Order: sequence, then structure tokens, then C-alpha cells
Amino acid sequence: MRAGIFTNRSRDEGLSITGKLAKLLEAYGIECLFHADCALPGSRTFDKNTSLRPDVMITVGGDGTILRIVNYCAEYDIPILGVNTGNVGFLTELEPSGMDRIPEILLNKDYTVDRRSLLKVTFASKTVYGLNEAAVMRKNLGTLLELAADIGNKTVDRYRCDGFIVATPTGSTAYSLSAGGPVIAPDTGAFALTPVNSHSLHSRPLVVSDGEVIELKLSSGGARVIVDGRDEGDAKGVVRIEKAERSAGFIWLKDSNFYSKLLSKLNKWSVT
Repeated sequence: MRAGIFTNRSRDEGLSITGKLAKLLEAYGIECLFHADCALPGSRTFDKNTSLRPDVMITVGGDGTILRIVNYCAEYDIPILGVNTGNVGFLTELEPSGMDRIPEILLNKDYTVDRRSLLKVTFASKTVYGLNEAAVMRKNLGTLLELAADIGNKTVDRYRCDGFIVATPTGSTAYSLSAGGPVIAPDTGAFALTPVNSHSLHSRPLVVSDGEVIELKLSSGGARVIVDGRDEGDAKGVVRIEKAERSAGFIWLKDSNFYSKLLSKLNKWSVT
């Protein structure tokens, strides 16, 4: 077995946790490949340009770390096991204190792989992918964005707002939640549509099937497209958002429970 390791250096000072993880894996005969951004001296590396790929990806960091590598993993169907050294870590499964279990978990296949939908976002002759959300946000602080949200060539509503978020179930606990959107269970085939600071007395979040194609038609106000926190560029005209043909796989332990994680993570975040 070949395990990839992708670490957020700011969450693992001196790569001490990463080094310990590599020693654990190698002691069980698991080959380690390090992303070029976090490689230990003398180690073998991978990136999007190399043909050598991991069988499984282990991330050391928080949810943001996973978002940085998830498109690579989805493209090559590499499941992700997250070790949380971040703040909340909804997408991570283990804390550093439980890292000793990883070799046996992997070798014994003592886990399930949870498939998560990705978004495909097309605008300005460009296509990008995201796990959490696509947000169309106003570019100028002094000017509201004006847009219409269409589904199947039918207008859902028109908005004057700071922005508009389309989130997957995975992303429903991220930016969409902060903007007042609903929490959606991960196995639900749906998207959450959430306006940001809409200048209206009736605008509310809307949950629709993930089989729908959503078109955000911009009429005025400069806009940027933000996907999973990445600024993907200026938007004019139509931003098309739909379920991608690829998905991301996450490794969960067999006793993992989304609802208990939801309560513990959100309570932890509120307190800290």
C-alpha cells in the first residue's frame, strides 16, 4: 500500500506530527509519498504532474487542508483520511492522539468510504470544481450585486445582495451555515441556495435537488466567483453550477456518527 501525506505546515510546526505519522506507516510496511509542499528530507514526493500516485491520502491539518487536495483526490479516486490539527475539522476523522491506529485501520480495511458530491462551476469559459460551495460575491463594497437564480430556465427569485452561495451537503456546515443556510445530512442529494445579506423581506435559503442545474444570471455589480475559499476570478453574465461527474471519498471509522460530530464540532467552535 502507498499512502500520500499532505500537511498544512502552519498546523504542524516543524512537521513533527507528519514525521511521526511517516514512521508509523513505514513500520507497518506502508510506503509514504509526500506532497512536494510538505516533503521530509530524502522522501519520495507526488504532485499533479507526477504519474506515481497514492492509494490513500492522509491529511494533517484542518478542513482547509483537505479542500486544497480534494480535487486531486477526486480526479484519481483516492480516499482521504484526515488527522485534525485545525480548529473544527468536520471533514477529519482522527485527532493526533489517535494516529497510532492508522496503519492497522488501513491494512485491515477497518473503515467505510463515504462518497461526497462535488460542484462543477462554469463561468467565463472556465470550469472549476469544489467540495463545499460556490459563492458569487460582490466585487465592490459600495455596490450591491443584482442577480437572478434560475433552475431549469425558470426564475426562482431575483436578488440584490452581497452574494449568493450554492452549497453541497458537505458545505452546508461551512460558509452557507454562517450565512443562515440549513444543515443538510451528507447522504442527502441536495444543494442549499443561500443569499448573503439580501436586501429583501422575503429572501430565504432554499434546498433543491442536486440533479438540478443552477444558473446565476448577473445583471449589475462587479462579481467574483469564490469556490471553496479560492478566488477563481471575475464573473459576468451567467455562472452555471451543477453536480460534478466526479466525487470525493472520505474514510470514516465504522462507528463514526455525523450527528454526534455535528454537535461536538459546532459546540467546540462556539466555545473557542
